[in-house]
Amino acid sequence: MKTILLFGAGKSTTVLIDYLIRQAPAEGWMIVIADASLEQIITRTANSPFTRAVKIDITQSTWPMLVTTLKPGNDEPDDAGKVRKYKYIFKEDILNSGRGLTLKTITIKSNKKPVNYDVSRRTSPNSSIVPYEQIEKVGNVNLVNVLLTVPGVTLRDGYVTIHGGRSDAIAAEPLLIVDGVPMTSPDPSVSATPAASDIPITGYGSSPFSTALNNIPYNTIDFIEVLKDADASIYGVRGGNGVVIVNTKKEVNQPYFITKGTKTFYLPGYHVSKEFYVPRYDIAETRNNPKPDMRPTIYWNGNIKPDASGKASLFFYTSDAKNNYTLVLEGVTTSGEIIHETATINRN
Repeated sequence: MKTILLFGAGKSTTVLIDYLIRQAPAEGWMIVIADASLEQIITRTANSPFTRAVKIDITQSTWPMLVTTLKPGNDEPDDAGKVRKYKYIFKEDILNSGRGLTLKTITIKSNKKPVNYDVSRRTSPNSSIVPYEQIEKVGNVNLVNVLLTVPGVTLRDGYVTIHGGRSDAIAAEPLLIVDGVPMTSPDPSVSATPAASDIPITGYGSSPFSTALNNIPYNTIDFIEVLKDADASIYGVRGGNGVVIVNTKKEVNQPYFITKGTKTFYLPGYHVSKEFYVPRYDIAETRNNPKPDMRPTIYWNGNIKPDASGKASLFFYTSDAKNNYTLVLEGVTTSGEIIHETATINRN
């Protein structure tokens, strides 16, 4: 039999004690309740055979603190011994502070489930998030069905609403924002003064919001954020019916529409790169050619890689034009930073 020790028999423990007593026969529990008032324990337990009562004297500044037990069972003659056992077990977790006994600080640890979306793009910590994994289960059928899994989002006469919206028809639909750009309807009842950056929605049926949302390729979405009530107030009056924010991915590695049950693969192409022409002046026939060399571009190489020290060397043959040379260096670092530098080589 498993013994459960419960400190306190006040009003706040009524539901817990009732639950433990109901589960005790099936689970094989013996519930020991410790409180300063034995009468209060009896009132809460109603003399259940699956409970024991222990009185705590919190006015003493020395041990023992468990001083009395009630209802010893015939199968447990050494009930006083159990009290001594509890005292020993919990003594190290209790601080004696003169006229009272205080539990030590309890630290609760948990493992936070990692998220698989860009948290830095989230607008509010209290919003509802629909990640790509949940969107992928529906695929390219209907993104509104995914949105309806969010608590508070419903369909009202064919229109998407959050907590019912404020009015009827189109005006009750939430504001849709895609990558920071509001998507609005040309209907004057929705936005009488649309912002210059708004993208109008055209060609929709009964619900402009649903049409605009379903026109977004599902596999380009990183996550959908739903703002309700006070969280949507940052968008002013336009957020009165709630806000749905669609954040797309920075990179999309799949085709826009993939039929479930099919396998997608990429066939590598074949390409022979051409080498930039450079005269071979190390050959006597080329050096003795009477035709002047007036090339406007002297040298080009798109595959220069520096060594471990960050340096690279190259050489080229000059032309016959008596001009200075402009050197243009362009490239991308391993961290994605773009490089563009220019320099001038004086020809003496």
